[in-house]
Amino acid sequence: MENKYYIWCRHENCLKTIPVKEKVIMNVNQYVEKAIVEKDRTNLEKTRRVTMEHLENGTPLVPKFEEKIRNFCLHYNLVRGQVIASILSDVVAASKFSKTASRQRTAEKAQIRYLQKIRNLNVKALPSSGLDSIRISFDGELIYGGPKTLNTTKTIDAECGNDFIFCKYTNGSGGAQDNQASDAVRFLDAARAYVANHDDRFRFVAILDGTYYERHRGVFESFVSDRILVETSDTYRRGARKTKTPSTKVLVR
Repeated sequence: MENKYYIWCRHENCLKTIPVKEKVIMNVNQYVEKAIVEKDRTNLEKTRRVTMEHLENGTPLVPKFEEKIRNFCLHYNLVRGQVIASILSDVVAASKFSKTASRQRTAEKAQIRYLQKIRNLNVKALPSSGLDSIRISFDGELIYGGPKTLNTTKTIDAECGNDFIFCKYTNGSGGAQDNQASDAVRFLDAARAYVANHDDRFRFVAILDGTYYERHRGVFESFVSDRILVETSDTYRRGARKTKTPSTKVLVR
């Protein structure tokens, strides 16, 4: 944020403006919402840019984009040229064909950045796929590099010392929000199974931000124990413990 201050320059006999940048302090909800808005805007601009490149240079659109256009034409009885033209001329129309930030782990990435940059915690983001990704199975094992199955959680988002961190940001209420929250319940349920099976130093932390969790916190805090924590990005504190190798490491290739 940039504010302007005015000073009188006596030797020049005039007012001069001095721009001064000030650090704006946001809470985590504001921080995440800002990241989501910026990502959605970036996605919108990218949609219009690739459409223009397609129109001017014949650059192929990615298959999913082509499928969206085709389905839209069939549903509304339009021709492809009309849809292309509307994407370029109308941002509202273009937004229907843009990727949504909520499906790109934007909130979770913003929560991790908040912990790193605002809270100054030594948090390391973990990959969402590949051999270095980590899930928990509901029979209480850490799964390294495996795909999501009915018996596993979504990938763990980050680690901090001995803590495995699962991030979730949900605003509002309703069926869609309940579905998002179910991921957190699954993580906590699997974490409880791991803790029951393994006597080690690992902790499992669900960092739950947003108004949904403010209203329903009691549901999630029922899982809390000395090694299972339910926190927000503002309340989370890393414990200084030495890392201990897990009792069982299951590698899926």
